[in-house]
Amino acid sequence: MPDPDQGCRLCSQKGPPSLTGGLPKPSLQAHQRGVVTAGDDVTLQCQRPDSVFGPMRFALLKAGVAEPIRLRTPVGKEADFSLQTVTVGDAGNYSCVYFQTGTPFWASQPSDGLEIRVRVPPGAILRDYTTGNLIRLGLASLVVVIMGALLLEAWCSQKESPPGSM
Repeated sequence: MPDPDQGCRLCSQKGPPSLTGGLPKPSLQAHQRGVVTAGDDVTLQCQRPDSVFGPMRFALLKAGVAEPIRLRTPVGKEADFSLQTVTVGDAGNYSCVYFQTGTPFWASQPSDGLEIRVRVPPGAILRDYTTGNLIRLGLASLVVVIMGALLLEAWCSQKESPPGSM
């Protein structure tokens, strides 16, 4: 068991506190190499060293996101994290950690970073809703103008009616 005085620090997270840095860092690799295409599925595999035993959980981290984006209980010494139907928003630097599920809640240092780059193929339709929203706004404005014209026409025809015809 690592000595808490050797550079480990106590950090508080949601759930129990954990001593980070006490366990050797895991490795993170992607089953796909290079740039992935938007819409593909990507599997990231986090693997703890052979020298670590006991009940553990894995967490997938993304740079710029405060909390783990996924948690997994491993099968053996590794855990697979699936990113389904990736988008440009999934691009970024990922790392993983593993931690004990019971006291003293030791956690590893983060793995080395793994960059995921997402390519949008030429001619692909991006999920930009601006054009559709502008069309809807234009149609709604047209309906309001037509309703205003009908109301004005009804008011004017009521005004032009001869007295006593009502």
